[in-house]
Amino acid sequence: MSLHIVSIVNVVLGIIGLGIAFYIYHKKHHAAPLVCPIGSDCDAVVHSDYAEFFGIPLEKIGLLYYFLITAFYATAFFVPLLNEGMIHFIMLGVTLGSFLFSLYLIAIKAFVLHEWCTWCLGSATVSTLIFVANFFVADLDIMPYLVEYKLLILLLHGIGAAVGLGAAVVTDFLFFKFLKDGKVSVFEDDVMRTLSRIIWFALGIMVLSGIGLFLPRAEELAESSKFLVKMVALSVIILNGVALNLVITPQLTKIDFSKDIHLLPPQTRKMRKLAFALGAVSITSWFTVFILGSMRSVALSFGDLLILYLGIVVIAVCFSQVTVGHVRTTSE
Repeated sequence: MSLHIVSIVNVVLGIIGLGIAFYIYHKKHHAAPLVCPIGSDCDAVVHSDYAEFFGIPLEKIGLLYYFLITAFYATAFFVPLLNEGMIHFIMLGVTLGSFLFSLYLIAIKAFVLHEWCTWCLGSATVSTLIFVANFFVADLDIMPYLVEYKLLILLLHGIGAAVGLGAAVVTDFLFFKFLKDGKVSVFEDDVMRTLSRIIWFALGIMVLSGIGLFLPRAEELAESSKFLVKMVALSVIILNGVALNLVITPQLTKIDFSKDIHLLPPQTRKMRKLAFALGAVSITSWFTVFILGSMRSVALSFGDLLILYLGIVVIAVCFSQVTVGHVRTTSE
């Protein structure tokens, strides 16, 4: 398929996305209910706590994104050079980021809100098709750009790791600070959610830049124990983050931290222990990723390094389970 056709496809998809985002914006702005063809509660989704990202309504982000997509590819139709080389590589990264963000929002609807929004799913479909059109259709040799801009990609990777680790440390610190009164208030829960979004944003930067660093050195890195254990730790962070967001975060304000854990109902006791355990896994894994990423080389084999990492995680989790029983004394 020619680059002209790719541009036309993306312009059409961008206009459709603009229409969806504007419809949601218009209905919310006029406090009117959305028509939800699939029979679910669209209003429950678009008015939920997850309908904003860093305080910006998602429909406004959608309006901006689809406007940029439409404007860029409409221009690229007349100036084909915009659809080639480094500029196209950048747009590929932008559309990939949008696709991954759509997957995150779908997971929120499925596992947290338990509601579906036809218009939101439509927007996610459009975002996916835009990425597919750029990735699978356009002919692009990205290797020269990955090599040429290695230092920039490495800088982004380091920033992502630093921001993610910093946000994880701040999250744990504030969590214990918030527990001085034995509970997490709605305001404190909002702070924790904002930090969680920062962590996910940093994680996204790390994954995307990590792919850019990996591809030119795939064979070499596949033999590196440091890289492989770092990937294990990064995978643990992602899975652990999913568990935190889908299981703990929705229940955080309902968990009683003021009473002796042995006096709590079994389900509340389980959630309290799980919250501490997942927090321990998160902070140790982030430190592991940051430290391994900062080291030039590691003398240990993959097996030895993996055992060391898992051992540290187990110790941290055990310590968290000891700590969870002493929270009550802090609040008294």
